[in-house]
This record gives sequence, structure tokens and C-alpha cells, in this order.
Amino acid sequence: MFREDLIDQIYECSFVGQNWPVLLDELSKSSGAVGGFLFSFDPAVGILRSVTSERFRSHADDYIGGNWIL
Repeated sequence: MFREDLIDQIYECSFVGQNWPVLLDELSKSSGAVGGFLFSFDPAVGILRSVTSERFRSHADDYIGGNWIL
């Protein structure tokens, strides 16, 4: 069953964006994942925006650095 506190944290992150890394870490722990990574990419202007849980940061850095999104 999904934890109600995580739903509250998702809503909170829409107002307090710097809380996303903590929430992504909690979501990944509750689902047995290594970590979490959200990104958006606009190929028209080449802008990538992302947020990553601390446990997944090195993987996300490798992913972004390897130009896998392009």
C-alpha cells in the first residue's frame, strides 16, 4: 500500500521544489529502487533540467554526462 505521507510530500514539493531529492529518495526506498531521477529536456533549445535523489546522483550524472538524452 502506498504511504499517505508520500502523497503529502508530493504536494509539498510542488510549492517547495528543493524537497524533491528527499522525496525521490523516500519513493525509491519504498519501492526497492536504487534512487529517483526526474528530468525535462527541451531539444529546441538544448536545455535539460533535472532533480535527483542523493542515492542516485552518480548514476544521473553519468546518464546526463553521457548525452543519453540527446
